[in-house]
Amino acid sequence: MASIDIIEKLVHKRLIKWYKKLLQPPVGVNGEYGDYVEYVFDRPVLFLGWKLGVTNVDTANNETITANITVEFENETKYAYIDLCDLSACYRERTISRIADLTEEGELGMVKRIRVRAKSNLATTNATVKLHVIYSG
Repeated sequence: MASIDIIEKLVHKRLIKWYKKLLQPPVGVNGEYGDYVEYVFDRPVLFLGWKLGVTNVDTANNETITANITVEFENETKYAYIDLCDLSACYRERTISRIADLTEEGELGMVKRIRVRAKSNLATTNATVKLHVIYSG
């Protein structure tokens, strides 16, 4: 597998083509996750990262939105990530090198699926969650 640093440099220099897919899960209420939204790639791809956006959070009522993201690699390894947002809007980015730092072996393979679901701690919510998945392949 190529070095993650080399891959990121190639992407930034636009020497390899990359794609973006938007996933918008329904936000569950009362601390219960909404349904998963997933994207299954038609072939394993090189996962480059994601941008997570959470908006319309009700900070006046101490609302917290939790997003649960699972990346499944072709060798069946799964990487799960949880992000909390208790501001009116949150934006988070994860790149392949940061995700590799968080995985057990520090190495990534080709990705075959990504899933996301979200929940609010309140009984009702107007919050929205958007996950932009960035990949090459």
